Amino acid sequence: MKRIFGIFAVLLFFAASLFIVACKSAPMTKEDIEASIINAPGGTKENPVELSLKGFDLGNMRSKGCGWFSLLDAIEAAGKFVSLDLSGCKLATDAFDHRIHYAGKDKVVSLILPEAATVILAPGQTTTETFINIKYVRGSNVSYVGRGAFILCYSLESVDFPKLIAIGHGSFEYCRNFNITSLPEGLKFIDEDAFLGCRSLALTSLPDAVTIIEYTAFQFCEKLALTVFPAELTLIGPCAFKDCIGLEEITLPEALTTLGAYVFKDCTNLKKVTINAIVPPKTGLTTKIQVAPDEWEIFANTHPDLEIKVPAGSVQAYKEAEGWREYADKISAM
Repeated sequence: MKRIFGIFAVLLFFAASLFIVACKSAPMTKEDIEASIINAPGGTKENPVELSLKGFDLGNMRSKGCGWFSLLDAIEAAGKFVSLDLSGCKLATDAFDHRIHYAGKDKVVSLILPEAATVILAPGQTTTETFINIKYVRGSNVSYVGRGAFILCYSLESVDFPKLIAIGHGSFEYCRNFNITSLPEGLKFIDEDAFLGCRSLALTSLPDAVTIIEYTAFQFCEKLALTVFPAELTLIGPCAFKDCIGLEEITLPEALTTLGAYVFKDCTNLKKVTINAIVPPKTGLTTKIQVAPDEWEIFANTHPDLEIKVPAGSVQAYKEAEGWREYADKISAM
C-alpha cells in the first residue's frame, strides 16, 4: 500500500510540474501584459515601465486580432508610459509593420524592435504622427526604413540601426528634436524628404557609401554641419540642402555627376565650395524640379563672398556650363 501511495505521489508531483511548466510557457494574454504594467514601478515619461516580452508573438501586425494590437490595447488600458523591448518577440515576416493612429502607441517612450525585423514599413497614412512620445528606437538588423515611418515624431531624438542601407521617403520628416551626429557606415541611399525639417539634426559627416541624396532630403536642417561629402556620391537632388544655414565650407567629390536645382539655395552662411569633379556636374534637370537653366539657382542666396573652387584644368568648362555660368565670377582653380 505504501508503495502504491509512493508511486501515486510521484505521479502527482510530475503532473503538477508539467502543469506549472505549461502555465509558464502559455502565451501571454492582453490581461497578463496589462497586469504586469500596472504592477510594475514607474510609468511616467521620465521613468517609464521597462516592458520586455520574450517569445511574444506579434503576428502579422495588421489584423486586429494579432499580438501587436493586443499589446497596444494592454498598454492603453494600463495607462502608463513604457519602454518597450520587443527584441525577443516573434514576427510573421521580416517586417515591423506598425499601424498609425492606434491607442497605446502614444505611451511608448522607447522601442527595441524584434531581432527578426529587417524592414520598417510605412505606417499607412503619412500625414500625421505615429509614436508621438517616442524618444529612441533600436533595430539591430534593420536595413530599410520605409516611407514616413517616423514622420512627425516630434519627441524622437535618436535611432540605432547599425545595418541600415536605405532611408525611405520622409522617414524622419519633421522630427524636430532628432539630433544624431552620424549615420550607419553602410548607408547608400537617402530618399526624398528623409530628414526634411529636422531642425536639430547636427550631422558632421555622411557615410562614405552614400551614392544618392534625393529631393529635399535635408531641407531646413539648420544645424547641419557637413564639410566633406561622401567620395562615392553621384547625385544630389533638387533642394536637398536648401535652407541649411549651418553649412559654411563644403567639399563635393569627384564622382558627383548631378546637382539638382536650388540644391544649396538659401544656405546663407555657405562661403566656400570645393568641387573635385573634373567634368562639371549636370544641374537642374533631375527629379521633381523642371525649370529653365537661368532659374536653377544652385547657389542662390548663399554668402555674398562665396568662392567656388574647381580643378585647375576645368575652370573654363565650369564657367561655361549650364547652371554654373551664373557663378562664373566666383569660380577659380583650387
